[in-house]
Amino acid sequence: MIFSFSSNMKASVFLSSVLLVACGSGGGGSTSSNADNNTGSSAGTDSQRTILQQIGENVVVPTYQSVKTEVTSLVSLLNTYCSDLENSSASSSASLSSAQSQWQATMGQWQQAEAFQFGPVADGGSDTIRNRIYSWPSVSACFIDGGVVSYENDPVAFNLAQQSPRRIGLDGLEYLLFSDSLDHSCSTDSSTNNADDISWNSRPEVERTLARCHYAQVLASDLSTQMSTLLNAWQKEGDNYLNQLSTAGNGSSRYDSVRDALKDISDSLFYLDTEVKDSKLAMPTGLSSDCLDVSCPDSVESTEAHHSIENIKSNLQGFLAVLEGGLNELLAEVGQEAITNTMLVDINSALTQLDQFSGSLHASVTGINADNCINSTSDNRIEPACALHADIKNITDQLKSDFVLALSLSVPATAEGDND
Repeated sequence: MIFSFSSNMKASVFLSSVLLVACGSGGGGSTSSNADNNTGSSAGTDSQRTILQQIGENVVVPTYQSVKTEVTSLVSLLNTYCSDLENSSASSSASLSSAQSQWQATMGQWQQAEAFQFGPVADGGSDTIRNRIYSWPSVSACFIDGGVVSYENDPVAFNLAQQSPRRIGLDGLEYLLFSDSLDHSCSTDSSTNNADDISWNSRPEVERTLARCHYAQVLASDLSTQMSTLLNAWQKEGDNYLNQLSTAGNGSSRYDSVRDALKDISDSLFYLDTEVKDSKLAMPTGLSSDCLDVSCPDSVESTEAHHSIENIKSNLQGFLAVLEGGLNELLAEVGQEAITNTMLVDINSALTQLDQFSGSLHASVTGINADNCINSTSDNRIEPACALHADIKNITDQLKSDFVLALSLSVPATAEGDND
C-alpha cells in the first residue's frame, strides 16, 4: 500500500497530538490511558519513552561496546608491532598486517556508530568525542606527521588532549598504518626535524617507521580512553544519558518532551544524507557542485586504506539498526508501516550493491564519464559509484519526506538545500 501525502499528513497530525499533547482522551479505558500518558502534559507517553530507551540500550550502547572491544585488540596488536620493530624481528611485516586488519575491524564498528551521532558523542562543539575518535572530513596528513615529530621529540611534554582532532583518532591511525610513503607530508623545513636537528626525510626508514608506530600506540590508547568516556556517559553506572531518554518530558534535564529526544535521534540519521550521499559519494563522483572537475578522487573518504565502500556499508547498517530498533514501532503506532517497509527494501538493496561493488571507490571514480554518471540510476548502473549515490538517495528521499512527516519532525538545517 502506498500512502499518499494526505494520508501521511493525517498520520503526522495524529502523532503530533500523541507526542505534543499526549492526554490520552477518547474511547474506553481512559483512566489507564491517562495514567500512562502523563495526563495533561505535552511530554509524550511512557511507551514512547520506552522506545527511546531501547534504542539506546539495544542499539547505541552495544555498538559502542563493540568499538571498545575492537580498540582493545588494536592496542594489543600495535604493541606487538612496535615491539617487533624495536627488536628488528622478521615478524614485523606480519604484525603490521595484523594491526592493519584490526584497524579495519575497528573502523567497521565505528562507522556503524557514525550513523547515530546524538547525545554525549556530539556534545562539546568542535571538540566532541566523535571528532577525537574520527574527524573526517577534517583530516590532514601534515598534522599527523607533525604529531609524530612532536611526540618523538618530547613524549613527556606532549599533551594529547590539546592536539587538534586532525592529529589523532582512527583517521590518524589509518595514515600511520597504511601510508605507502615515509616522507613527511609537510614541507621539509625545521619543523620536521628531530631533537638532534636532523630532518625527518633524511633519517633511516627504520627510525621513521618506529616513530610512527610509537605515535600510533599513543593514538590507539587515546581511542580506548575516549570509548570508555563515551560508554560512561551513557551507562547507568556513569552519567546515565540513558536516563535522559527514558525520562524525556518526565523529569529529564535535557529533554522537555519525547519529541525533543526523538528530534535528536532523527537529526542524527541525516548523516546518511549529508555525509554518505553528499560527501562520500556525490563529491568524489563529481555529482556535487563542490567538485570542480569531472570527478574528485582525492575527496574519497579512505584514501590510504581504501576502506570507503566498507565504511558506507557500515553506515547503512547503523542506520538500519536504529530504524529497526524502535523507530519502526513509532511509525507503526500511526499506521505507517509502509514507510518502514519501503525504506527496508531500499536499504537492503543498497547493501547488496555494496557487497557486489568491485574494487575501491577511489579507482571507480578516477576517470569517470560525467554523462554516464549523471544517467546512472539504481536500475541502470552505468557508473557503479554513481549508481550507489542513487541507491542512497532512494533512502534519504524517504527520510526527508514521508519519514519526518509521519513523525511530525523536520529536516535539520544541515540537510536543507543540498545536492538533490
